[in-house]
Amino acid sequence: MELDKTSASQPAENPKRTPPSLKVENNNNCLNIEIDGDFDRISNEVTSKSVALGLIGQIVSLGSWGKRLDEKAANFAIGFLDAMKPEDAAEALLFTQMAATHQAMMMMAQKLNHITSIQQQDAAERAMNKLARTYAAQMETIKRYRSKGQQTVRVERVTVESGGQAVVGNVSHERGGGGAMKGDASPMHLAPRCTAKSKRSGLPCKSPAVRGWEVCRMHGAKGGHKSGHGHPQYRHGGRSHDIEATRKLITALARDARNHLGDMDH
Repeated sequence: MELDKTSASQPAENPKRTPPSLKVENNNNCLNIEIDGDFDRISNEVTSKSVALGLIGQIVSLGSWGKRLDEKAANFAIGFLDAMKPEDAAEALLFTQMAATHQAMMMMAQKLNHITSIQQQDAAERAMNKLARTYAAQMETIKRYRSKGQQTVRVERVTVESGGQAVVGNVSHERGGGGAMKGDASPMHLAPRCTAKSKRSGLPCKSPAVRGWEVCRMHGAKGGHKSGHGHPQYRHGGRSHDIEATRKLITALARDARNHLGDMDH
């Protein structure tokens, strides 16, 4: 089995491309594979010729239900691999696995539609569900692989209240977690930190403090109602801070007076 570049590639003056195809024959236990069409998407300097030859042999050996060799099934897989345009050997391998997974899933679906035994139906249904989940996982894998772990976040609307701060600029996140700011450092990163501490762990709060305050909004900056008559739960003022301080002072003076009277009696 050889990939003949002179016969496989199209002439330069003919812009129409011929998709790759395979012709499979089994003569006296000798497998003959003839290739035709344009295999440049599968066999090139990126995916490697040896990898392409190995994939073709594996695709041909898949067969189908009731057939050890199936030329139509092999051409289906090679057509899918060609249509997906693998960018390197890893993508070529993954696309071949996806084609094999899809064929196996359709074979299980065909069995599920024709068998009558309850046990065989259950087995075919479980196998088909597993293959379907596998195919979805392969799709997600190739999506992450092609995006190289990059994520794009699009913000349609940002509302910044009085005293708040917002980051304007490009923010990139690396694959290992964490973030990096492109260009100058963000004002949010340079802002002073909140001086409050967690009651549970005792560690200082890492949020930026509100401008003009030593704490963040979560720890009371610009929060709460006014004391006195402006408070919605104000009733008579008998428990206000000023009254409580006056009551403590009177209690302390009364205690001192009793002590002095006791000393005079002795």
